[in-house]
Amino acid sequence: MNFSPLGTTPLSGTTMRRFDELRNRDDFLSHLVEAVAGKTPDAAIYPWSETPVVIAVQGECILMQRNAAGRVVPQELQLEQLNLEALRTHVTDQPSTSSLIYSGELVVDTLDSARPVLAIIGDHESLLSHECWTELKDAQRASSLADIENTPALVHLRTFAPLSFDVLAENRVERAWGDILSATIALNNWHQRASFDPATGQPTRIIKSGWARLTPEGREIFPRTDPAVITVVSATFDGEERILLGNAQAWGKNRFSTFAGFVEVGESLENTVERELFEEAGVRVEAMQYMGSQPWPFPRSLMLGYSAVAANPHEVQADGEEIAEIRWFTRDELRTACSNGEISVPQRSSISRKLIEHWVGCPLPVE
Repeated sequence: MNFSPLGTTPLSGTTMRRFDELRNRDDFLSHLVEAVAGKTPDAAIYPWSETPVVIAVQGECILMQRNAAGRVVPQELQLEQLNLEALRTHVTDQPSTSSLIYSGELVVDTLDSARPVLAIIGDHESLLSHECWTELKDAQRASSLADIENTPALVHLRTFAPLSFDVLAENRVERAWGDILSATIALNNWHQRASFDPATGQPTRIIKSGWARLTPEGREIFPRTDPAVITVVSATFDGEERILLGNAQAWGKNRFSTFAGFVEVGESLENTVERELFEEAGVRVEAMQYMGSQPWPFPRSLMLGYSAVAANPHEVQADGEEIAEIRWFTRDELRTACSNGEISVPQRSSISRKLIEHWVGCPLPVE
């Protein structure tokens, strides 16, 4: 079911239950570890009939492999690949360098088949068997999913993201992983930056199964999400509807995309759309519509997609600082320019690509 005009976006999966009342319990991770060990957990604390999935994360990469069906998914670490005693001590002592977190609930088919996901995000060496640690340490980073053959490889979440929004039945496994991996990478990025209390400089430790940190004074610190708007601009003139795309100074000359910017203090989302478009391209907005959103955990953003209609299409111009060039395209012109390599648009991992393709009405060539 789609709740926005844009439909499903990359990294937005299907999870509805976050179980915050369970993950906040001090003993929740202990129950999940014992379930990994094959023990029957307390049903009041463990509402799943299946055993947990344990995955390994390194930076913004996930250790992945091809499953029996040939699909690329996170490698599910087996009991013999884990240092069970270290995991038990780890979740009991909750050290400041804690690196086992609850990522969420994996739902591939129905809630009856859901499984909790645990991610090892920090000190892999102590929590894995020697053989598994060596495998992770030596794993090659895959530049594309085609590079993954018979051995596990480290895959950046951006590389995996295009698979995580396809609503076709055969791709439901990758889609189910979308928000799980988005949350995991966002939490990992946050933990790497939140080891110390910004107010006092004192070390903090992980609590609530990885979803908060605690200062020595007992103050809880939670992950931040930074909202940003990303907008596709169109206008009708000279008898045809056109899309406005911009080339940023920081990109190569031929890359064009939609317009984006972070929400500032005291702004509504609509204010931000108007401000960013006017600052970057001199666009005055006469209409806008919310299109959809996308978690973007690099390191902690939420992208809020809009479409806007320019009231002054003949007066727009690049700011010359952030945006080097802007161009109007008809649908045919954009398809042709992408097909012959004249320009490139954002990769399929981005909501920007979804906004552009939604306006065009069909997929654009994959680079």
